Amino acid sequence: MVQHAHILWNRDTLRTFLAEQEPVVVLGVSDNVFDVLDLFDQVYYLRVPYAVARERLVSTTRQAFTAFGQHEEQREALEQTIRKFDQKAKTQGIKQLDATLSPTAQLEHIDLGEFVHS
Repeated sequence: MVQHAHILWNRDTLRTFLAEQEPVVVLGVSDNVFDVLDLFDQVYYLRVPYAVARERLVSTTRQAFTAFGQHEEQREALEQTIRKFDQKAKTQGIKQLDATLSPTAQLEHIDLGEFVHS
């Protein structure tokens, strides 16, 4: 059985980091991401269709950096994780961004409010 690494955010470390920085934009996910959302002022879920995630996962460019995704079991685990996270984000009413858009286009949908300085 091929396993994947479990990534967990340490709540106290994250709280300290966020308190010492302004502003902070964190991009990424962890296995316990839904347990630390309350530490953030705003939360967006970057929703990626599984077909797109799979295509990105098996790209030769990505495989040059990591072996994860080269085994079918890993790709199946990713699909299950995406489905689980999609449902949790929807259930919790988290604003969703389209992961197929460019970062610039995604940024247009994020309310930077007081963090935007002229």
